[in-house]
Amino acid sequence: MKKDIENQPGLVGLCRLKHWDEFIEITENLTDSHKFIWRGQSNSPGDNWELVPAFYRNQSYKKFYFFGWANKLFQSPYFDTLFYHYNFPEKDKFLKLDLLGRLYVAQHYGIPTCFMDFTWNPLIALYFGMSGVGGTDILKKSDGNLKDYPADWMMSIYCIDISRLIDLLGIQASLDVFEDFESMGSYLYLKKYLKERSFWGFDDNPAKRMGSWKHAEKQESCFLLFDHYIIQKEPPSIDQTLRKYYPEAIPDPPIIIYRIPAMSILSDYRNEKMQLFEYLRRKDICGSSLFEDLTGIKYDLAFQVSF
Repeated sequence: MKKDIENQPGLVGLCRLKHWDEFIEITENLTDSHKFIWRGQSNSPGDNWELVPAFYRNQSYKKFYFFGWANKLFQSPYFDTLFYHYNFPEKDKFLKLDLLGRLYVAQHYGIPTCFMDFTWNPLIALYFGMSGVGGTDILKKSDGNLKDYPADWMMSIYCIDISRLIDLLGIQASLDVFEDFESMGSYLYLKKYLKERSFWGFDDNPAKRMGSWKHAEKQESCFLLFDHYIIQKEPPSIDQTLRKYYPEAIPDPPIIIYRIPAMSILSDYRNEKMQLFEYLRRKDICGSSLFEDLTGIKYDLAFQVSF
């Protein structure tokens, strides 16, 4: 299914869709499952959020250098000393992981890092893209019933041709910037951005470092590292960094953002369109298949209660 792409600065193309089933038509015939990485975001009414790592969304972390913070906090013996009294069930297994493995597991439980979750599966990205929409209270009238989503409320599904992005940006493998991270030898970083204190990396299979934690495997996860630690009033985003270095639009950009109206995820019986959550559940894209703990119930209940 061919859709118009609006080429924009920052190596980005914007594709505006009317319904989530158009996204299904676009992606269902993709033949190379490891060419594109995908990320879904719920946004908020009238505002389309950019790609900002959780570490920089928290203002209290702005004074820290991520590599140094992570190396000190999660590396032994400091971690063992600081958190020895935390008796979570899989503590021994956690302590056996290398530094990256610890950070990956910690991120799953909400500890902010500079790694951004992507997936190789566009349907999984769609599931997470609607997650915030399903769980919000803005949809409830005073009597508890649903009201319409605002017309300007969109989900954003990022699609990145990761090989092309690496080629265009000139990312090269090196250990230099990770001198405190012995386990980060497989990472890639962007030399041309070092003067701006902006580091990039990509892990195509984080599950291999996470031991018995299988949610990354279930979610077909990959992680994009973006660390931009210059102190700013606003948190740095991948989008604004790329706009700075690529201010002109290019044909066939490596990043496509699919904008999908939030209203379309509800059932539309007049046009015989089912609810998105029901469609994904039939494809086995739901909390029980994507998580191995109560987090899956949390996501699914948000949809079921809201809808």
